[in-house]
Amino acid sequence: VFIERLPVFEHPNAARAHIGLVGHQTFLYDDLTAAENLRFYARLYDVPSQEQTIRAVAERVGIAHRLNDITRTLSRGLQQRLTIARALLHAPRVLLLDEPYTGLDRSAADALDQILLDAKRNGCAILFSTHDLERGLALCDRALVLRAGRLMHDLPRAEWRDLAGFMTLYARVLASDT
Repeated sequence: VFIERLPVFEHPNAARAHIGLVGHQTFLYDDLTAAENLRFYARLYDVPSQEQTIRAVAERVGIAHRLNDITRTLSRGLQQRLTIARALLHAPRVLLLDEPYTGLDRSAADALDQILLDAKRNGCAILFSTHDLERGLALCDRALVLRAGRLMHDLPRAEWRDLAGFMTLYARVLASDT
């Protein structure tokens, strides 16, 4: 496995520098402001033009007006936006997103869709899990069906085209593996 031509298992720390992660945990410091959290991660990833980059990413995810707020005082949705900003801050080449729409309102979810489309256009590899199949399928090139943590089937977009087509294939895959 390689990320930016780096063998991941030989150079895990260098490879991690190219990954943005949104997981169940925010990896934010509750007692810091949103801006302080982003500054911390900007320094960690050696982001150039830190203040300018922080402002741009915060505006992109819709939290620029809350940068001076203590993280623990933010709603779940705003913390999720801040987590997404943290993951995007260093312009990663790979995004790993576990249920990224959790806590987001419709406008924030729409903004995330646009962010992911732009990242994809810029050559970023995106792997995400979601229960929001309609949103997820609209963004992906292929869908993986997992059962009990095992890959059951890899479905390229050409095989399903839309949500109804995917659901038909999904039912067929589950029925054939029981």
